[in-house]
Amino acid sequence: MKSLAAAAAVLLAVAAVPAHAETALSLKGRCTGMTGIANASMCKSQVGGMVNTLRDDPAYCIPKDADNATVFPVVQKYLLAHPEDAHLTANEVVGKAMTEAYPCPAKP
Repeated sequence: MKSLAAAAAVLLAVAAVPAHAETALSLKGRCTGMTGIANASMCKSQVGGMVNTLRDDPAYCIPKDADNATVFPVVQKYLLAHPEDAHLTANEVVGKAMTEAYPCPAKP
């Protein structure tokens, strides 16, 4: 029961901070360094929420059937491969990850 209460407290704390205020470095720490089902689920949900918010961005073309389980590993991989982006906001780095993984086809 204590672990459930702790997970709820962490979730509320994260929800209280706007995603645009979070840095890529803190996102990386939570999304690549956390263990446990509750932590992974929370991070997947946060990344999924950011992607849904940015889904209409013309810089990338995410498949319509892509869900949190699809985009989460893309963001994890990007965070690990690009430590130089640690100063960016979480939204910026998620956008860059989506642009790299799902580029839109060139228009003739």
